[in-house]
Amino acid sequence: FALFAPPPPLLAGLDPTHPIAVLGLGGGTCARSLAALYPHDTRPMVGWELDPSIVHLAREHFGMKELELSGRLLVRCGDAFEGIRRAGAGGGRCAGIIVDVFDEKSRVLPLLTRVETWRDIASALAPGGRVIANLSTGRGKGADLDLAVAAAEAAAVACGGGEACL
Repeated sequence: FALFAPPPPLLAGLDPTHPIAVLGLGGGTCARSLAALYPHDTRPMVGWELDPSIVHLAREHFGMKELELSGRLLVRCGDAFEGIRRAGAGGGRCAGIIVDVFDEKSRVLPLLTRVETWRDIASALAPGGRVIANLSTGRGKGADLDLAVAAAEAAAVACGGGEACL
């Protein structure tokens, strides 16, 4: 999860009320890591998780409830892509957006190979904001490097003006 550690320093010059969004909150590991690595950073986080049972387990067993009660994390149950699209369309601005969604074999979702998906993500960024994405190839025989590369190319076009750090 060290991949997700850079956002607070990279976002230091941005409005501290602009949150870090986590698409694919899961058990809250990314949010917990950011809170633990940067305890004095008060920038809020908002995380989307599709599966309410995962949110329940994370609240009960992985410390997500404490992050929510502290005001550091707002949890949204539902489609992360729809949520971030609505946020961008409504003028919501995120300092950073972490994309950590994948299928049951830990592969990139085909939706992430579409430039339109990344444009929706970019539309919710504040000026100077950053996108960090986990573009996993998957595991074992089900690994799909081509899918991960296609997602990285789409992200670079839509979020980085054709440039990206991979």
